[in-house]
Amino acid sequence: MESEKDSPDFGYTFYTEGRSDWESEVQDGTIRDLEDVRDKDIGPGSIKGLMGGGDSWKTLKVKSGTQGGAPYGLAISAPDDLDDNLEYTVEKVEESVYVSPQSQVHNQLMQQKQNAEQRVKETKRNLSELLKQKHMLEHDIRKLRSRVEDIKEGNETRIKADFVELVDGAGASGQGGGDRGALKFLRDQNIYPSIVANFNEMDSLDDLKSEDEGGTGKLSHLPENIKAVLKKKYAMYEKWTDLFGSEIERKLDELKGELQGIERAIEETEEYLEPYVRDMEMINNKSQSELADDLTRLIQLRGYSSLFTKREYIAYRGLKNTGDDVVVTDDEEEITHYKVIYIFMAHANLASGDDPSSPQGGPDVVKVFWYPAIVDEFVFERIFKARIDEIEEDIHRKIKEYTGEMDTKKGKKLSNARTEKGMSVADLRQEMGEELDRKMDIDVSAKIRRVEDGLDEIEQQFSKEEIEAIDEILGTSLTPESQNSEEFVTGVNKKLKQFTGQVDDYNIDVKSAHYDLDFELRKRYYFSLKINLGLFTKK
Repeated sequence: MESEKDSPDFGYTFYTEGRSDWESEVQDGTIRDLEDVRDKDIGPGSIKGLMGGGDSWKTLKVKSGTQGGAPYGLAISAPDDLDDNLEYTVEKVEESVYVSPQSQVHNQLMQQKQNAEQRVKETKRNLSELLKQKHMLEHDIRKLRSRVEDIKEGNETRIKADFVELVDGAGASGQGGGDRGALKFLRDQNIYPSIVANFNEMDSLDDLKSEDEGGTGKLSHLPENIKAVLKKKYAMYEKWTDLFGSEIERKLDELKGELQGIERAIEETEEYLEPYVRDMEMINNKSQSELADDLTRLIQLRGYSSLFTKREYIAYRGLKNTGDDVVVTDDEEEITHYKVIYIFMAHANLASGDDPSSPQGGPDVVKVFWYPAIVDEFVFERIFKARIDEIEEDIHRKIKEYTGEMDTKKGKKLSNARTEKGMSVADLRQEMGEELDRKMDIDVSAKIRRVEDGLDEIEQQFSKEEIEAIDEILGTSLTPESQNSEEFVTGVNKKLKQFTGQVDDYNIDVKSAHYDLDFELRKRYYFSLKINLGLFTKK
């Protein structure tokens, strides 16, 4: 959801009870997006630095002597209860598993990973055939679509060329029983060198008659033997055009239907692959040298099995400013703020002395950290939603890598728009030159193809001015959005505007909103979570 506003008038809203180290930088716009807050010490995409810069709202640690007891219950319940009981949307944005190589569990998980890889390889072969069918159908559809446009526009030159080449000229090699009476054969064998040109000049059979005979006289000077051939061929052409014109759109619709079926099959295949690809990426996603380094760390006792899991979740619910209060809403058009709860979870399971090769009988502990915050929609979209979307985009990108289908990003949009316009790459290059009033070098065609093939981003190959020209020609929206610099109302001016009632929907009492969030979590979530786990404490 993109807001119609570029920024709030009074600065951004980012308020946490723990007072994050970066809170003021988010509020004044110094920190603008996800790239500014990544915590690479925790993980390549983690936002724990942003949320964990202050004290957590609550920290809950549960341990037991056996795997699968209360700690596992906490790991499952901590995010699920927000979804089930408080109607939050909960998204898992990070999960990683490390199992020590000297472990029975490691062998089991690696077997699981190998099974996943095998499933991916088997499915990849089936998908490869589907992709070939898709590309052939797309090629046929492009050809038919251009023919439909020729007929609708009355492009006789193109239609006649198709008749000469594909219909009358089929098999007209002159060898092996080829049609020696085809226009193409008669021209190529220099029997009637100008007969194809004569055929293209014809608008009707009347062109072969003199004016005295009621014709146009345009081709009446030709020898009778040539006129006889042209008369026969043009009559065939008229019948074929009538049949072709009535059938081609139906055939085009049939091909589009087949393409939709193929695309759906590809989509279902990729959905089938997703859990296996996630397994492959999550389980011991480290190099052999990194695994060797892990054996030297203090947390790793040589000969003892260990299992470490890290998870991160983002839970959120929309809010709207009524003017008198900030209330919950699920209507995206009304949302101005969000309640956000970031959950960081660590799970460790170590082997016991009785069976050092397996963690199943050893100590097990889960520790969960909660970081609630009130943010406006701008902060939510640029940081939290960006992180959620990044995970989905990343897994789909990896699926594309495993299946061999290249994600061309803007390149596919460019290719589709150019095809819809019926323009060749050379045509687009020429149009760009006319739009920009300068000659475009031949290498521009190569740049267009590299973008369409997904080998380069459009911003790498073309200037903003050139991309704007492409947008103008093709009706696309490929021009990168510019980042506007915000100017906020601050200090005395801000207080004066607030005193006189000059506020917007993004100016709220964040402390009050956060107090309501704290009350909701404490009374309706946290105590219930602990009671359900059998943890009867006062905290």
